[in-house]
Amino acid sequence: FAAAERVRGEQSAAFLAIAAERATFEAQLAQQRQEIELERAQLQRERSSLLCNGAQRGKFNAAGRDRPPLPCLLGSTPRAMVLGGFNGERDHSSIEVLNLQTMEFIHGPRLSVGRSGCAVAMLDAEHVLIIGGYDGFRSLETTEIVNSVDMTLVPGPRMGA
Repeated sequence: FAAAERVRGEQSAAFLAIAAERATFEAQLAQQRQEIELERAQLQRERSSLLCNGAQRGKFNAAGRDRPPLPCLLGSTPRAMVLGGFNGERDHSSIEVLNLQTMEFIHGPRLSVGRSGCAVAMLDAEHVLIIGGYDGFRSLETTEIVNSVDMTLVPGPRMGA
């Protein structure tokens, strides 16, 4: 009978040790999940503010002629903008807006000039700054600002030479 009590005691101690180990593991797992969610939120914030940098895409010559259109994420909305671009024959002045949920494009406003290789930055939650680029003849010193809510376009500040 004493041997059976000793075995039960050992089993109880082993069970308590396993339960404590499991609780520790679950706490670590919960902390890792929280860290992952924080990282995911940070990446989402960075993604919404980091838009397009044509210099990170493919091989480009000095004139910027081989740059593709620039896709630009618009804040927390499920849309992306494609601004200008070069198709091998000419620079485009189009702005296309892709709904990332339906995967359908709609036409946006036209840029004042066809441009490829431009830089883009979010000014705030609604406004996108389009900077410089190339129009097929020269590097551009102009900027334009797109309101991503009402899809209006206005001239931006001119860059210095």
